[in-house]
Amino acid sequence: MVMSRGREAFRRSCGIRVRGKDKRVTLFVRQMATLLHAGLPIMRSLDTLIRQERQADFCRVLNAVADRIRGGSSFSEALAPFPAVFDHLLLSMVRAGEAGGNLPVVLGRLAEFREKSARVRAKVRAALVYPIIVMTVAVVIVGLLMAFVVPQFQEIFHGMLRGQPLPWLTQMVVDVSNLVKRQGLWLLAGGLLLSVAARTARRSRAGKQVWDRMLYWAPGTRSIVQRNAIARFFRTFGTLVQAGVPMLECLQITRSVVGNGVVQDLIDLQHARVRDGDPLAAPLEETKVFPPMVASMVAVGEETGQLPLMCDRIADTYEEEIDTVVAGLTSVIEPVMIVILALVVGTVVIALFLPIVSIIQNLSAR
Repeated sequence: MVMSRGREAFRRSCGIRVRGKDKRVTLFVRQMATLLHAGLPIMRSLDTLIRQERQADFCRVLNAVADRIRGGSSFSEALAPFPAVFDHLLLSMVRAGEAGGNLPVVLGRLAEFREKSARVRAKVRAALVYPIIVMTVAVVIVGLLMAFVVPQFQEIFHGMLRGQPLPWLTQMVVDVSNLVKRQGLWLLAGGLLLSVAARTARRSRAGKQVWDRMLYWAPGTRSIVQRNAIARFFRTFGTLVQAGVPMLECLQITRSVVGNGVVQDLIDLQHARVRDGDPLAAPLEETKVFPPMVASMVAVGEETGQLPLMCDRIADTYEEEIDTVVAGLTSVIEPVMIVILALVVGTVVIALFLPIVSIIQNLSAR
């Protein structure tokens, strides 16, 4: 009876979704590396982290991991039933660390990798999200003006101009306002349906491929997306190679982590070529997905036996370039967005005041 309850509790814990998973797992890996480096056994390290964990769901997962280790499982085997919390990359590196007898070192590298990846993701997300937020605010402001402010002015103009034609700019704004009033709900519903359709299409294999290619090669996003893809590819791959994971498995794991369809196609080609005995750099030179400098550095790394070090240098270089590009884009985007918002709102305001000028002139003429 007790065993069946234990199995049921373990089964429920396997499906747990942990809030803020990425940050908590990164902190867990960093703390485990520190405790193991200090000479504490795995079980004592786990018990220490369980006692200080405040997030209930993650605490349940750690307790289940500890129970499996007490039952005779290795650390990697104890983590494996929780793929929603501990990803394939983490499991492969832990497995390699156990096999090589250097688990504390591997966990330290993994924590550093996750911390750097989180910083890069945050910078890229900030650069891409900021324009969307500003444009959304602009659309909301203009929508409110068209739905509530312009109709009030339209009634005033109708009563005071007594059939005289409105200036063309004012008439255009009034027409748009009438369209928003009559068809506003349909326009909103159409926008929502279009958004849902786009998200659904992106989840399909073909839709994701089209979206990834567009982001990777489009002039507006290419500078950030390409650098982020290169940095993520080589940071992940170099970390796995340095941990002692076999080359073909490194490519498979990196493919699942890199996230961009263009780079995933390149990794598929690399996997097939490396399996046939070709060097890793050959597909990089042929496909031209990455700059020539990247292929040359990978070739040098293979020739000198310093591939992990070369991968880290490539990742460092492109992460620094991401910082520069994001800073430059932010400094340009902010004033551009402010100018666009000012032009849109200013156009509406000017359009509303033009008839007032005509009314004042008519009154003065009398």
